[in-house]
Order: sequence, then structure tokens, then C-alpha cells
Amino acid sequence: MQIQLDDARQRADEVKKQLDSANKEKSSLVREIEEAKNLIRYRERYLTQEAEEAEEFAQVKRYHSNLEQLTVFLEDRIKVWKRDTRKSLLGIQVRSLRLTDGRILEGAVISGITDEGVTLGGSGGGTLYPFDLLPRDFRVKIGDEAVSVENFKLKNL
Repeated sequence: MQIQLDDARQRADEVKKQLDSANKEKSSLVREIEEAKNLIRYRERYLTQEAEEAEEFAQVKRYHSNLEQLTVFLEDRIKVWKRDTRKSLLGIQVRSLRLTDGRILEGAVISGITDEGVTLGGSGGGTLYPFDLLPRDFRVKIGDEAVSVENFKLKNL
């Protein structure tokens, strides 16, 4: 009987060890499953975030493209405006003009306007005067864009 009791105890210990091992394995599997679920949630969040960022990037690219098109359009319109404005001023006689270096021009005629300056002449030909030699009020009248840019900067300080 004692042998049977010892065998039963030994068998009970073995079963207990097997149950402990199975419990540990179960706990380990539960942890692995939870980690896998977390990874799946993180992956889903990442994919959602990646899709949102891709859409934002596409929006930025569309905005950039639209801005470039608008800039090209406006630059073209400015060129047309400059050309037409300059053309309309040709032949106008300037009664008296005091240059920033102190010289005074009398009875000069506008014979050309470029990005470099204004060509003023009379019966004897013309001379190109850079914009910085011309008085500010005259530059405003002939549409010098540098004055407009300067005014814009001063207003937006």
C-alpha cells in the first residue's frame, strides 16, 4: 500500500509539474497574443497616419503647383503691363527734371524705358539714366517697379 501511495504521490507531483508547465506555456502564449494584438494596432495606426500624411503631401503638391501657375500668370501680366505702360510714355516731354546727382534736365523727351533705366533725349539723341539717378516722384509716374516694391515693404513692416 505504501508503494501505491508513493506512486500516487509521485504521479500527482508529475501531473502538478505538467500543469505548472502548461500554465507557464499558456501565460507565455497569452503574452505573445497580446503583443501581436498591440503590433497589429500599431500597424493600423501607422498605416492610417501614413495615408493621412500622403493625402496632406498630395494637397501640398497641388497647392504648390497652383501657386506656380498663378505666379507664372502674374509675372506674364506684369510683363504685359510694363511693356504697355512703357510704350504709352514714349514721346512725352519732361519739362524740368532734377537728377539725384544734382543735374537738371530741361525739355527732355522720353525715348525709351528698360529695366536699366530711362532714355531721355532731345533733338541731339538720347542718354540712358539709371533709375537711381531719377527723382522718386518721376519714378512713381513712370511705373518703376522698384519703388512699388519698396513701398510695399514699408507698408508691411
